[in-house]
Amino acid sequence: MNHSIFLDQLLRLLTDEETDIAVLAMENVKRIATLENGLNLLFEGQNAEKLKQVMGKNETVAFRVYETAVDVSLLSPFALDKVKYFLDQLFIVLNSGDILLIMNSFELIQKLSSTSHGISYLEGNKIFDLLCSTVYMSHLLLPGKLKTYGAILFHKPELISNNILQFFDEAFHTDELTMLITIEIICHILSTPNGKTALFTFDNFIQKIAKTLSSLIKTGPSDVRIRGMDCVCEMFEYKQDWSPKYLSYHERWFEMLGDRQFIDAVFGIVRQPFDDLHVAALRVIRSVATQEWGQKILANFPGFEEWLFDRRTETCKDGKETKFDIAHVLLTSNTLGQTFESPFIIKLKVFYKEGPFHVQSQSEVALGD
Repeated sequence: MNHSIFLDQLLRLLTDEETDIAVLAMENVKRIATLENGLNLLFEGQNAEKLKQVMGKNETVAFRVYETAVDVSLLSPFALDKVKYFLDQLFIVLNSGDILLIMNSFELIQKLSSTSHGISYLEGNKIFDLLCSTVYMSHLLLPGKLKTYGAILFHKPELISNNILQFFDEAFHTDELTMLITIEIICHILSTPNGKTALFTFDNFIQKIAKTLSSLIKTGPSDVRIRGMDCVCEMFEYKQDWSPKYLSYHERWFEMLGDRQFIDAVFGIVRQPFDDLHVAALRVIRSVATQEWGQKILANFPGFEEWLFDRRTETCKDGKETKFDIAHVLLTSNTLGQTFESPFIIKLKVFYKEGPFHVQSQSEVALGD
């Protein structure tokens, strides 16, 4: 079988009523696109016309083609240029006013925003103007619209503007679920250096996010509290090769969360017997422990040393490992000696050497008590 017959039959399978078969066809189209001359074979001449013909069968098949085109576009700017016709068709859907089709398109747009050339394409098609248009005011589109903004801004936070933050602020006041989605998106953006830099200047907005986040962690339902604590961990994300200026940003944001009252609340959750809540709170303590300002807070927190070295506080595997990770980030920190005294550091080394699953003997427990 020559390649033209094979490709013709492969493209026809995109229309198959069996979803599994159509998905396999999509995967094979994407594999061929990665081969030498694969893009030209698929998206030029008669095969390009075949794809256009295939799209016309129904909306389900059209979205299979859109999804395939988006995935291929991620390969390179050249690949995006080859599938531009099909991406343009997707934008026609986005401009159609059909709420259901627009909802189905959001995930593809979010995926497209994961590359710089994809974002350039979206900017060229005035994606932000489109998202602000009257059609997109429907409450049904709000979660997808928020996530689309978030996906684009995560990869290119310098696009953040007062107008965009005003939209987030409005979404913030709709309902608790949308509020939480908004907070998660903002904190996800804050997990990157460029995101921290872009949002630091919007002090009042971050203050509102932090205040609400702190309140949700203290008083929200369990699932909301867990998601909220994970947001705090993203907010305080820091790697050793990043600029030290972000540490001062984090200290400022910690103050917005409530400073001592917030860490009191986190340790209050740590003392609860519910594993999922307990471990989420441990992750917050770990994120605070990675930074000098956080180590100072922990060093001055009443009972922190006794709690850290007491193996009995952890009953589940995740808890033992996360507490051990707190010891690890402290022990490997360049600022440990500046924030903790020698007796603590000696105990910390022993604790770490024993590993996460060490079981204290009765004599150790008595000595610790």
